[in-house]
Amino acid sequence: LLGTPVLAEGLVLVGGFDGILRAFELASGRERWHFDIGAPVVSTVWVENGLVLVGSRGYELFALRLQDGREAWRRYHWFSWVESAVNGRDGRVYVGSSDGAHLSCLNPASGQLHWRRDVFGWAWGQPALDAQRVAIGTAALGGYTVGHGAAVWSFDRLSGRPHWRLPLAPPQEKATYG
Repeated sequence: LLGTPVLAEGLVLVGGFDGILRAFELASGRERWHFDIGAPVVSTVWVENGLVLVGSRGYELFALRLQDGREAWRRYHWFSWVESAVNGRDGRVYVGSSDGAHLSCLNPASGQLHWRRDVFGWAWGQPALDAQRVAIGTAALGGYTVGHGAAVWSFDRLSGRPHWRLPLAPPQEKATYG
């Protein structure tokens, strides 16, 4: 497991590298339900208003019903792993994507996209939020097929308007000792 287990309404929720999202009863450890995402789940799930949101390496963000694990909706991210953990506030959720290099803001109940911004790097981490802003870091690898840049970004949480971008220096070659 790579994602942190989450406790919600008497359940323990966790996704696995086997592509299965599982819900166990906290009191007994008995599996209540499982859902085959179809690709590795490497992030922590987000629970809001009876929905479990989780991304996968199958290019999709899923919303499942907390009580029975049935699919409520899914959103495809074109050829981009969704390894970022979701974070939310005030009826909006935020999630990054890998090769798509996006930060997206969605309605958690419907999956409707409020806005999406290109962050020009792998947005693998969980976005950070306060009342006005959302921040996310990006990673990059020199010589990769698609040009990426490592940076930290700040956006207006409601409009998606960028406030600033702080580029990070590429990693230096490490000396090898023989």
